[in-house]
Amino acid sequence: MSSLTTRMFRPRDRVRQKPPVIALLGDRLACLSELRDAPSVQDFANLHTVSGAHRGAVIGVDTTGYVTKKDLRQVLQDLEIQCAVLCGRLPHLRHIVVVVDGAADMPGNVLHRICESATNRIARRLDDAFKEVAITAILAELCDDPGLLADRVLARLRARELYAEAVTVQWRDIVSRPIAA
Repeated sequence: MSSLTTRMFRPRDRVRQKPPVIALLGDRLACLSELRDAPSVQDFANLHTVSGAHRGAVIGVDTTGYVTKKDLRQVLQDLEIQCAVLCGRLPHLRHIVVVVDGAADMPGNVLHRICESATNRIARRLDDAFKEVAITAILAELCDDPGLLADRVLARLRARELYAEAVTVQWRDIVSRPIAA
């Protein structure tokens, strides 16, 4: 049998799976359940196990039980450190999406303002220390459709052009349309 014949009848090589391009870490939020199951997403137990060629990262932040602005700011300062570590561990990282969920005991506009400030601060820090990495924060406490949230997050992470380094949106803003820059 010639090598050509052998190749013709040889079973096809296994279909190569693309490696995950999105790292998922942080709190295991119910609203991220669909995203966790996406083939392009790799779930990590903690920050120190993250490695690879991921171009995007999603970090879940559970704000349940935070009663004071000071508590929330402390969590977001910790998040700033996590983002810097991620940039060091993932050299191809270009976008981080932070999904904030939980019933923080504060008005929505206060939560939005604090998260927006933190998002801008994180973007500046990463730009100064590493590279330009876009940061998107989604306040998802009213999310009742994890599938749609997964679609919105994946679309945002796959966008070739990001016109804003830091964006903060609420769930109700992205229910009927994609996350805009």
